[in-house]
Amino acid sequence: MNLYAYVLMGYDDEIIGGYSSVKSAYRDGLKQINKPNMAVHYVHEGQLKKISLSEVRMYFKDRTKGVLKMTAGRRVVAKIMKCPFLS
Repeated sequence: MNLYAYVLMGYDDEIIGGYSSVKSAYRDGLKQINKPNMAVHYVHEGQLKKISLSEVRMYFKDRTKGVLKMTAGRRVVAKIMKCPFLS
């Protein structure tokens, strides 16, 4: 059984929190970058795509490690990192 942690990092790469579920990391990431009248996107292969919890889950589904950059506006303001626990 593989165990993973999701780490939420802010704009200056400060750690905001560590989570056992991607849902909690996504929820707090949205709170971190919430700007009125601006859609939240994630950066994927140089393009911005609108984000939802199901898309975040699909992004991390087959990956053992990964970083998802979230933005509201022109700059990346939060990152969710997936980190495996090694046994």
